[in-house]
Amino acid sequence: MHASGDWHKAFHCWIVAEREDQPVVLFQLRGPDKKVFPNKLDITAAGHLVQGESVEDGLRELEEELGVTVDFDRLIPLGLRTEVVQLGDVINREFDETFLLHDNRALQEYKLQEEEVTGLAEIGIDEGQQLFGGDLDSVTARAIMLNESGTSEEDLRVTVDSVIPRTDRYYLKVFIMAARYFAGERYLAI
Repeated sequence: MHASGDWHKAFHCWIVAEREDQPVVLFQLRGPDKKVFPNKLDITAAGHLVQGESVEDGLRELEEELGVTVDFDRLIPLGLRTEVVQLGDVINREFDETFLLHDNRALQEYKLQEEEVTGLAEIGIDEGQQLFGGDLDSVTARAIMLNESGTSEEDLRVTVDSVIPRTDRYYLKVFIMAARYFAGERYLAI
């Protein structure tokens, strides 16, 4: 799809959590063997929907990548996002069904899929808005990283170059919607 630029649908799910100091948004760290954007931070769980699949079928991405099984009605819809971009030889024409999932489990409770995910990082909502809003050059994210003995906790320095490039201000929008969600607002849209 990305070589030919065919239109396709995708499932995007951003996990948000409440921590002692502040609410956070979780990012996955893509594996080093990924064809597209290896070792970059990305949506908590995402994947393409194949022809004939419903958006509910996208829940498999949460289970495969993070070991999370949830009912579809726990997802908080943000709407349909459209992305059209060419980066090098990657042509992406995508309709993204986008959701938040409020899940307070600890980072260590996730079961990362080694083939897809190298780590999981959480960025505070305030810091994320400042980073992707252009007010900070970097933030420190608490992370778990896969290694030969399982996972380890570490601090990860995150810049705008640490994430997959997007043509719009997608990451900022996600942090704004997460802040609105935790403020109790009902009307959320990406």
